[in-house]
Amino acid sequence: MESDRIVFQMIFQDFRDQLNPDVALRSRLADAIANFWRDFDSKIPRNSPAIAEWLTKELNTSDLARLNRVTSTEEYALMQLSASTDSCLSDSALLKQSVGQQSLMEMYAWLRMTDCYANPHATEIYLKQAKLSAGLYEGPITMVHATALHSLIAGKIANAIVQQLR
Repeated sequence: MESDRIVFQMIFQDFRDQLNPDVALRSRLADAIANFWRDFDSKIPRNSPAIAEWLTKELNTSDLARLNRVTSTEEYALMQLSASTDSCLSDSALLKQSVGQQSLMEMYAWLRMTDCYANPHATEIYLKQAKLSAGLYEGPITMVHATALHSLIAGKIANAIVQQLR
């Protein structure tokens, strides 16, 4: 995905030599992240209301065999991907609004964003289960930047915001 490539490129080119990335660079990254999540979201089909109702009914059981069956369906994977994507769209919008504002709020927004990248393995499993991609690194939906961005947020970006406070 082009939006994935752009975020990846920013991490390894624009941020490489930046010990304390400034607000303008962090803002450009926040924009690229928001664009990535809009792109990702556009590729995730949504379950119909009837399927959503069926999933809810099937998931409200203590029968392990039924739970195993439903959680291995394409529909369940789409439900998980949709919920995750909706949350990440919201978090990326908060991030865009927060960069360069009050440092504590910006730090909170970046921290919220890390949840979108906390378990790329689960995302990969759901993409494969829904038959939407061959994984995080190949296919029509990719998320190559996931681990690198998570590290960048916890490292250089957090450090830059702390430096702003001094």
